[in-house]
Amino acid sequence: MCETIEWTTIHIYPDGTLQDVFKLARGYWEAKDTNDDLDAEIQKKIAKKYPPTNTIFEDTEEVARKRNERGADGGHRQ
Repeated sequence: MCETIEWTTIHIYPDGTLQDVFKLARGYWEAKDTNDDLDAEIQKKIAKKYPPTNTIFEDTEEVARKRNERGADGGHRQ
């Protein structure tokens, strides 16, 4: 399920939203192409004000989980 997130006057459209049983957003998913530089794409999304926490960025070959504003889960990638 996708949802629009409004942070001030910017509208963000993540590829997916993880919701709990109460339909509250708990995390976000953003898919990228395998040809994209995943690190560069993450930085672009953060610059566009995508959610700074609980976001999974993936390109079907690699995944980076961003849990807080300091970095992607301590650099955790799989």
